[in-house]
Amino acid sequence: MRKHTSPSAFTLVELLVVIGIIAILIAILLPALNKARRSAQTVSCLANLRSAGQAMIMWTSENRGEIPGSANTSGKQIWSPTNGDAINPAYTYNGSPVSITNIPPDSPIAIYDWVQPLSKMMRIKLTDSTDINDRFAEYVRLPQFKCPATQDFVLKPFNSTNWGRTGPMLSYASGAAFMLLPNGTVSGSNMTGRVVANTGSGYWVLPSGYFPRITKIGPTASKIFLADGAKYSNSYDADILTISARNMTDNHQFNTFSDYGAFFGNTKSWCRNFANGTGIREGRLFAFRHGSTRSGTGTGSYRMNAVFYDGHAETLDDLEAANPSYWLPTGTRLDNPATAAVGGRPTIYPDARAKYNITGDTYIAP
Repeated sequence: MRKHTSPSAFTLVELLVVIGIIAILIAILLPALNKARRSAQTVSCLANLRSAGQAMIMWTSENRGEIPGSANTSGKQIWSPTNGDAINPAYTYNGSPVSITNIPPDSPIAIYDWVQPLSKMMRIKLTDSTDINDRFAEYVRLPQFKCPATQDFVLKPFNSTNWGRTGPMLSYASGAAFMLLPNGTVSGSNMTGRVVANTGSGYWVLPSGYFPRITKIGPTASKIFLADGAKYSNSYDADILTISARNMTDNHQFNTFSDYGAFFGNTKSWCRNFANGTGIREGRLFAFRHGSTRSGTGTGSYRMNAVFYDGHAETLDDLEAANPSYWLPTGTRLDNPATAAVGGRPTIYPDARAKYNITGDTYIAP
């Protein structure tokens, strides 16, 4: 008779060896998986921006070449040039003045709102709500304008006078200089092409005759329309993202849809103070979110996506993105960068000044 034997069980040592091998494999694979996930996020974000760029080009072709997302174009019915940052009192809906809770469903919700005009071109059905807070809450959740790398970012209202609710952030911001008019074009208005610091000294001056029209900006392949942004975030305030979505005509701050550019020391979207030896935290992590996820790594380690006015999208590192030419129309004059900007922050970050040879008064070349 053959004797049957039971298969021997794992010994404790063998079990520990297997667990150890699995742990080693996980430790080896996790970085690769995280890298693959982040690469996928970058590709998805670039695809969104390309689609937005195509929608922008379609909008310009249907509107005499005008650029969407400006108080002088798509937002002109909202802008009140004589009433500070309030909604134009002459703008009415259903027989009543437009307000935060009474705005036409097919209207932009702020003077720099680029989402509404692009959504129209992309045939995105937006809510019929007449409440601006509802509309903005929808904007930040639209997958067509959502960078997947922002899924863990939480935005909260700046204060009670601003619109917005705690929730996801708006993923992208436009370059504000392209949306303005030359100084003095509109009497009594802050919507001008010259940004003036608190000291009264100037920063940039748009070329005479400029208007937010795609034929006025210069080479479309080298001018940024939208880019990964994080409004409001910076390196010199508390570690928090805030929103100010109201109809600002304050040409120092703009609103949550637009900002100066990644070269400017007082930017609230693309802050690079930490890279230049100042700041209490690493502001680049919010907007330059397709590169390093660690604080204080070298310049060029942080990356963002941008779409240009010719419709192409690409990934730029933080110093590449700080090229003033990307953010200003050709022919714009930059005042001497030695002049301090608001709060003592530089008009152009020092490393960008050195790289792009910005000294004294400078005119932006193509």
